[in-house]
Amino acid sequence: MHGTYEANMAITAATVMLCVGARFDDRITGRIVAFSPGSKQIHIDIDPSSINKNIRVDVPNHRRRRQMCWAISCSVQGGVEEARYQAWWQEIAKWRARHSLSYRKSKRHHHAAYAIQRLFRGDARPQTSYITTEVGQQPDVGGAVLRLRGAARWMTSGGLAHGLRLPAAVGVQVAHPATAS
Repeated sequence: MHGTYEANMAITAATVMLCVGARFDDRITGRIVAFSPGSKQIHIDIDPSSINKNIRVDVPNHRRRRQMCWAISCSVQGGVEEARYQAWWQEIAKWRARHSLSYRKSKRHHHAAYAIQRLFRGDARPQTSYITTEVGQQPDVGGAVLRLRGAARWMTSGGLAHGLRLPAAVGVQVAHPATAS
């Protein structure tokens, strides 16, 4: 829903999609019939009720993620031809060249990305930053435009908890009174 153009195109064009510990809800899939139509889908989650809930996958698995990812990495080592690998990254580079996160500056309306970039521009940002977000576009836009450096901390529920921003900010202030403001 709020993904970049290149991420959405990569999902649509993928031949294999590996989903580890995430859920296929409507914010990820959009229209289910158009979601990664040509891919074989592997879904690994410790909660069996999350698998095949919205998307019927080709390889469901609710074993421990570490064990399954290790098994997958062992099976694919050396399995991708270098030319196909390079061609895939060249295609992604073409999609990235569209700069889907760019925006036009306006004197009347400010894009959310502009506000976040202004807040954390150059040396104005302290060495240690704690950023807390609410649900909606805040984690999406913030995560996309912020370039966290140094001792920056990004705290978000990933859309799972309305009302997280304020209690998380209070928790930061309590835990780190000298650095939080």
